[in-house]
Amino acid sequence: MDEHPTMISYADKSFLILDDFPEFRRSLRTMVQQLGAEDIDLAATGEEAISLCANRRYDIILSDYNLGEGKDGQQVLEELIERKLLRRGAIFVMTTAENSTAMVMGALEYQPDAYITKPFNKVALQARLDKLMEKRLALADIDQALEKNDTARAIELCDREIQSKSRYALACLRTKAELLEQEERFDEAAKIYASLSADRPVPWAMLGLARVTLGKGEAEAARKQFEDVIKQLPTLTPAYDGLAKTWVGLGEPIKAQQVLLEAVRRSPKAVLRQSELGKIASENGDLETATRAFRQAVNLGRHSIHKNPDNYLKLADCLVKGIGSNPVEDKRSSDEVMKTLHELDTDYKGDKQISMRSLLTQGSLAKKQNRSKDAENAAVGASKLLKELDSGLAPSIALEVAEKFQTLGKTEVARDVLQNCAELYSDNDQIRAKFAELETDSNVMKQTDQALNLNGLGITEFEQKKYDDALLHFREAVKLAPRNISIVLNTAQTLVEKYRLQPDARLLTECQGYLDQVRSMPTDDKRYKRFQGLLQLTQQLKQAH
Repeated sequence: MDEHPTMISYADKSFLILDDFPEFRRSLRTMVQQLGAEDIDLAATGEEAISLCANRRYDIILSDYNLGEGKDGQQVLEELIERKLLRRGAIFVMTTAENSTAMVMGALEYQPDAYITKPFNKVALQARLDKLMEKRLALADIDQALEKNDTARAIELCDREIQSKSRYALACLRTKAELLEQEERFDEAAKIYASLSADRPVPWAMLGLARVTLGKGEAEAARKQFEDVIKQLPTLTPAYDGLAKTWVGLGEPIKAQQVLLEAVRRSPKAVLRQSELGKIASENGDLETATRAFRQAVNLGRHSIHKNPDNYLKLADCLVKGIGSNPVEDKRSSDEVMKTLHELDTDYKGDKQISMRSLLTQGSLAKKQNRSKDAENAAVGASKLLKELDSGLAPSIALEVAEKFQTLGKTEVARDVLQNCAELYSDNDQIRAKFAELETDSNVMKQTDQALNLNGLGITEFEQKKYDDALLHFREAVKLAPRNISIVLNTAQTLVEKYRLQPDARLLTECQGYLDQVRSMPTDDKRYKRFQGLLQLTQQLKQAH
């Protein structure tokens, strides 16, 4: 590709200018027009910008960092990335007078393509944009391949750039390594990351090497690599996340908590990190740290794509658990619980699962305060909502809900919650153990164990392409555990493979029937994508047949 700078034209580029001050929006629009651009949209708030980006893909976005009330520029960038509203090759530039530590550290979480400090003129803007556009134009073919999810083609194009030793060879090495990592080709990715970090610290390569080492299951080696990254580059906060995850895998949750505490001290605005710290601290029995972390996650998440009702509920639960014998502190905590749950119920009105869990927390508070009638009413209301749910509960939520029903004296409801979850997740050890506490009939567990053994045999035969033998075992397993997600999906997958070898409409009808048995699985289950893919494929094959 051409190594010499070319004249950049902006006449055919679409721009979005985001700033809460009308005068600066107009001034920036004038500068962009002087660059030759004609297609320019303006937005005054983060919410308005997100709405515009949901309807069209811009080539260049110029966003202020501080946008007043609502989303800031960093949160806008986060949401555009998470929702895939930025096409590959788009340019996002942060225009800001802000230079706080929180903003700078937040940039390490979701990096814009560039920062340009206010005030600036047209010459400074053009110099920054020209440099970014030159790179985008040079790598346009790679961006197009990635836009089409053609990973193999993108890697091939990266190799061409690397071999030609172009000025963007290093950027292409990074792209290639990250693509290999996504494909779980860890050894190939590790080779690139290691070679780049051999002579001098290359932050992203050092971090990438630690990630793939952990991905290969080499936790102790990964721990040393993450610690080395942090020692050399203490501001690289994603390394703390990786180290914390590694410590959890090594069975050291206290050390994981210590690492995350240091990370949030350095970069306090990361919602996901605050939430993870809250979860680990709660499991460690550190109620004070958990409460503080969940409170931060709630406050920071209000205008973020990472806003999560679980943070509200976990904050309320921590506050309830912390109520003791100090009347002043207890009153303050009780008020915060009700305020938190009121905001939750308002923001997630109509979500029956959230409403049910909110009622259970209110019931827990009432029980703690010896308001037995209020506790009973909350439990009854939650029981009614439970029956109205359209989908099952994820294991972690089912355990929480069952425990609260049991605490509120609704043992039968708790048992039903666990039984329903056990039918979907009978291979989950926590669910099995909790269900065993409440279940008097040991035959239920025996039946489940038989189903899992048959499932294991079926998997082995499927891998050997012995589809008839695999089906015999999967069908028997499904009879014993008709709503177990993994077993049902394995059976459906085998029926599809058998159909491809021996087209028979009855196989597809049987497959459809099995998939219908797990339609109530939670949409956030990691297997939901597989379920949807099998459902879509079955319907396509039926139409083709």
